[in-house]
Amino acid sequence: MTLLTFTAYALDGFAYAVEAHSGQAYGARESGQLREVWRAACRQAGLVALIFALVYACFGGHIVALLTSLPALRELADRYILWQVVLPVVGVWCYLLDGMFIGATRGAEMRNSMAVAAAGFGLTLLTLPYLGNHGLWLALAVFLSLRGLSLAVIWRRHWRNNTWFPARSDIS
Repeated sequence: MTLLTFTAYALDGFAYAVEAHSGQAYGARESGQLREVWRAACRQAGLVALIFALVYACFGGHIVALLTSLPALRELADRYILWQVVLPVVGVWCYLLDGMFIGATRGAEMRNSMAVAAAGFGLTLLTLPYLGNHGLWLALAVFLSLRGLSLAVIWRRHWRNNTWFPARSDIS
C-alpha cells in the first residue's frame, strides 16, 4: 500500500495540472489548447507511470527491504510486487481523465463512471475465495481500469459529437 500511495500521489500531480489547464481551456472554449494539455499530460504522465512500473519491476524487492527489516513481511510483500508494476500503468489514465472532467466541472459523468468502476470492483471481489489477497489487488486494478475506460468513452463521445463545450445558449 505504501508503494501504491506514493505512486498515486505522484501521478495525481499530473491530474492536478490537467485540472487547472483544462479548466482554463474549457472556460475559454479553446479546443486546441485542451488537446495540447491532454497530449502533453498523456506523454509525461504515461512516461512517469512506465518508469514507476519499471522501477518496481527491477527494484521492488529492494524497496520493500528499505521499508521493513522483517523477513516474513518482505517475503509476503514480494508475492504482490507484480501489482505495483501493473497499477501505475493502469491507473494513470483514470487520474488524468479525472483531472480533465474536474477541470470541466463534469460531476455527473464522473459519478456515472465511478458507479461503473464500483460495480466492477464489487464483482471482482467475488474472486477473493479463489485468489485471496491477489483478488483484492485485482479488484483495485479492475476499478482503476473501468474508471479510466468509462471516462475515456465519455470523453471520446463528446469529442466526436463536438459536445465537450456547452452550447453558447447554455452559458448564462
